[in-house]
Amino acid sequence: MKISEQISVFLKFIDSINAEYDRNFQIVGLKDKEGQDDFHNLELGELKYKERAKLATKIQNDRIERRKAKDACAVLEPLCEFLKDESHKRTLNKLRNTLGDIRKIEDRLENRTYNKRAPDK
Repeated sequence: MKISEQISVFLKFIDSINAEYDRNFQIVGLKDKEGQDDFHNLELGELKYKERAKLATKIQNDRIERRKAKDACAVLEPLCEFLKDESHKRTLNKLRNTLGDIRKIEDRLENRTYNKRAPDK
């Protein structure tokens, strides 16, 4: 893998961090609301045994999904805070500019040709 491709993969990862954090944060909020609805349905609904069992399984699965999203938020939050810093934003912009320079150099090296300097005999 070329150096430019490795830098590009890294920058794509960095660019995806905030979106991934937001997505997981929304999942946590949604699962909280769904959980409250399910708890009220369990408390106030007139559910038969099988319905209660299905609801309990749904609650368990939702809690597992919520925990995964909450754990992802916990891991991504320090990175999001890091990326909010202006000096880090400037560094990433410099890296993007450097990536462009590296790509130009790689293209030039791949398409290299040699022009004779001495006349043919």
